[in-house]
Amino acid sequence: MDSSNVTPGLQEYLTSIYRLKKSGKKEIRIRDLAKERNVRLPSVTGAMKKLAKMNLVRYNRYGSVDLTEDGERIAEVLDRIERDFYLFLVDFLGVPEEKAREEACRVEHGINMDTAKRLVALMDYLSKCLPEEERRKIKEYIERRIEESQCNS
Repeated sequence: MDSSNVTPGLQEYLTSIYRLKKSGKKEIRIRDLAKERNVRLPSVTGAMKKLAKMNLVRYNRYGSVDLTEDGERIAEVLDRIERDFYLFLVDFLGVPEEKAREEACRVEHGINMDTAKRLVALMDYLSKCLPEEERRKIKEYIERRIEESQCNS
């Protein structure tokens, strides 16, 4: 299964579980997700039931929540897309951090998985293979173009 079959809202739950696990949380409960997502417990319960039916999480009504292998794979890709796109927006395009965070989250859930993987590969190449000086030039070029287009409007 790929994330295109999972709604953006459910994708958010997958990435929340993934990030809580990455932060070192051993056991993730419904209340942890409600706090993380700033939603009510019934919302989390409903989402976990849907994700469990899709075999993306293991969920026990009064126990813990964990990602299945498929759920973890999808969450890992989504997390990487958001992180890499955020860095691309900030480092290459000069987008302010808060705006970049919002935009990266929107892209994470609104882009086809194959396209996202290709975009991540390009961003990875640019950040690893392009010398710092070249990255700086790209950022400066973009800033100049934006200023020019504002003057011509």
